[in-house]
Amino acid sequence: MLTAFVMTNGLFGTAPALASIRKFGVLKRLLATPLQKHELFLGLVFSVMFINTLLLIEMLLVAVIVFKATVNYNIYLFILFYIGMFMFIGLGVFIGSIVKSVETATVLVNMIGFFNDASLRCFLAFRIYA
Repeated sequence: MLTAFVMTNGLFGTAPALASIRKFGVLKRLLATPLQKHELFLGLVFSVMFINTLLLIEMLLVAVIVFKATVNYNIYLFILFYIGMFMFIGLGVFIGSIVKSVETATVLVNMIGFFNDASLRCFLAFRIYA
């Protein structure tokens, strides 16, 4: 569940947004300011990472309070969560920077999401029936 969450927010939060601000000329205006390119990239990445962190805390609280789930708090899982989040955000930024339209970015993100979801379901089915 959390892996699908990380993938979805990382891809859908960056690729269409970046394609949209480039399509409407906002990116050119931002690059004309004293803001450096890496600062713009880091601002986009950290804003999505901040939102994902808040949503992760919310999902864990709901799981513990409402569903009475037990969560093993392991620092390595949180590190793995952030590595995966950074990778999918980077992939979203890459897709958003190479496509010319928002529709193309959305289609590519949906294709990646579909194949990732299908492979996750196959893995889970193998783990259940093995």
